[in-house]
Amino acid sequence: MTYSREVENQSFLDARIFIDTINGLSGTIYPRGSLANPVSNYSDALIIREQRGLSQRYLLSGALSISNSPIEQSLQGNDWKGVNSILADFTLNGNNTLNTVFTNLTISGTYNGHCHIQECVVNGGTDFEADVGNSGLKGTITLPSAPTNTSYVIHDCYSLVAGTGSPILDCNSATNLDVSIRNYSGAIEIRNFVSGNMSIDLDSGSIVVAASCTGGTLVITGTGAITDNSNGTTVVTSSLLSGSDIAASVWDEDLSLHNTLGTTGERLNDLDTTYIQSAVWDANTSSHDTSGTFGGDIATKADVQSVASTEEVNYTSGSIIFGTLGSGTIASTLLRDNNYWVIDEHATNGITVEYVFNLTDSEHRAGAFLAFGRYDGGGNPSHYVELWAYNYEATAWELLHEIFMDNATTDDEYSHAYSERHIDRDNNNEVKFRLIHNATTYNAGHSLYLDNVYITTTVREHHLEFSDIIAANLITK
Repeated sequence: MTYSREVENQSFLDARIFIDTINGLSGTIYPRGSLANPVSNYSDALIIREQRGLSQRYLLSGALSISNSPIEQSLQGNDWKGVNSILADFTLNGNNTLNTVFTNLTISGTYNGHCHIQECVVNGGTDFEADVGNSGLKGTITLPSAPTNTSYVIHDCYSLVAGTGSPILDCNSATNLDVSIRNYSGAIEIRNFVSGNMSIDLDSGSIVVAASCTGGTLVITGTGAITDNSNGTTVVTSSLLSGSDIAASVWDEDLSLHNTLGTTGERLNDLDTTYIQSAVWDANTSSHDTSGTFGGDIATKADVQSVASTEEVNYTSGSIIFGTLGSGTIASTLLRDNNYWVIDEHATNGITVEYVFNLTDSEHRAGAFLAFGRYDGGGNPSHYVELWAYNYEATAWELLHEIFMDNATTDDEYSHAYSERHIDRDNNNEVKFRLIHNATTYNAGHSLYLDNVYITTTVREHHLEFSDIIAANLITK
């Protein structure tokens, strides 16, 4: 029996040639390079691509370092995707990377041309020219001293350096830079910024501006802290919110600016400063703890801490999107009682299970997603279950935890926090999660066992607003 080239080409998933440097085999004869029969090296993959007329799209598993010789090994316009950033490690050696796309890889080495990186681990880089999205950063990322394209966008990225260290962005004294770092989380250090404009929007984190930064304008916004050691760079932090900023805005505020008749500010203006210091700051809280008074409400730290509590929320609905029901129902996950909702892996589509929850009201805030059970993938550590949540701000599914449930034969408890962006306040405070099998190859003998699944929510509990309490208990002179 013979097949047409068009039919054979359909076995190349997403029109990609599959390179597996660990488990693949050399050769160029079909079906080598297909999803079921990966090729072991890039040289053979090039021949397969040319013979079959496929586009420059590749799927990688394992470590691959592509030499920059011969010239045919230019990566210009390529599209490289890893099976995941743990198993796929890509090293550049000065290859032409103009307009190249890298997805779901750990990537390092020397670049040569402006490319696009998404959902990757960026492990440092030399002559780095790229727009980067939804990726983790570590090591030192050094820009070219004379880049062809001086405009860079780094969005929704985060530090992968634990503790007090941080990734480093070395601008290499390049001139006329236009760098936008948006929604960044964690720490980062900026070095050798001498010319142009840079904007950093912190989701939460910290920035060190090194002494080697001697020019240009750096605008920092968001929530976080800054250590400014620069020598000539204009650093603008007027829209940066930090703990010290909050304290200064409250405690150092000029009371004369808040003296409208009948307000708390007017009453404070009318009090003697010495009286405030002695009667308020030096007062013993145990002497002012009468129930129902302002002192009674804030007499002890325990009273303040008790204004919040945690509740557990069970599912509203749920379904098996991909997979086959093995046994049980979603109701089996209400209690931890060794009764399981078992979802068997589908040989073509794997496993995708969706849970929908509804918080009671707007006073119920984000908490954590918890699952007790296991994923039995036959002992293969490259197979695991990811946790996704629907991001209502971005109107897209967001990967919360890649290896959420690893390959196991015994039950365990798995948890991960979710955020306000995952709560649809306009639709009955809805929160949606998905448990998704990670690999693109599936095995019908693998199964997901769910014994207990729920989410937690933090509840704000208060009887009076602080403004009401203060106004009711201030004593006028």
